Amino acid sequence: MAIVRKAIVRDSDGYVINVCDCDENMGWPNEGETLIVAKEGCEIGGTYNKDTETFSRAPVVETTRMQELMIHCKTTKKVDRDNGNQEDGYLVDKTADEIKAEKTELAALLKTAHEDGDLSYEELNMRVRLNIEGY
Repeated sequence: MAIVRKAIVRDSDGYVINVCDCDENMGWPNEGETLIVAKEGCEIGGTYNKDTETFSRAPVVETTRMQELMIHCKTTKKVDRDNGNQEDGYLVDKTADEIKAEKTELAALLKTAHEDGDLSYEELNMRVRLNIEGY
């Protein structure tokens, strides 16, 4: 029994649902999906072309400004630039005004998305947090 890397591929469009290590003889019980030995270019979100038996990588998705700001606001800590003090392992070269500007921009983006009914649970929590902080 050998362990091989296989892709779980949706039969209808070749979409790669997942990639896993499994027994080379293992079947796949889900109807409409097939296990295929993973080759070069195989990754979750990519596609498999059964005619050419090749994988294509997943499309690159650029992060939005709101996603970037969410990351910044979760990890940014105020730092004294003069002596380089750190908090919680982060050293961020931003002033309090720069951090405030980012939070203000993020609050506005989250407000608009919320009004459109398009907020994830995480984004809604960030909106509440910023609202409590006065943004």
